[in-house]
Amino acid sequence: MKTILRVFSTLFLLLLGGVVGGGIALLFAPQSGRATRANLSSKGVRIAENIKEELGIARHQATHRINTISRDVRHKALALEGQLQEMVEEQGQAVKETIGVIPELFKSNGR
Repeated sequence: MKTILRVFSTLFLLLLGGVVGGGIALLFAPQSGRATRANLSSKGVRIAENIKEELGIARHQATHRINTISRDVRHKALALEGQLQEMVEEQGQAVKETIGVIPELFKSNGR
């Protein structure tokens, strides 16, 4: 989760830096408006490509993390299932033993 937040934070800062840099470029640009717009457009395309790349990396990392967590949960569920089955069998055996003693209790009380 922290990795995803870090990626989005980085992407936001990249985008913000691009906007601020573009604004400063407009203010101090010694070139024509057309050239400035072309320059800003190409920078925007590069920023968009960087964002796509970062999102792809984040998606890959998130998928890997989800798969790892899912696998771990499955293993733990199977282990718990085995422990629960053992407990049920032990309790079943204890109940059978207790039931087996009941007739003897009646005999010893003289009934």
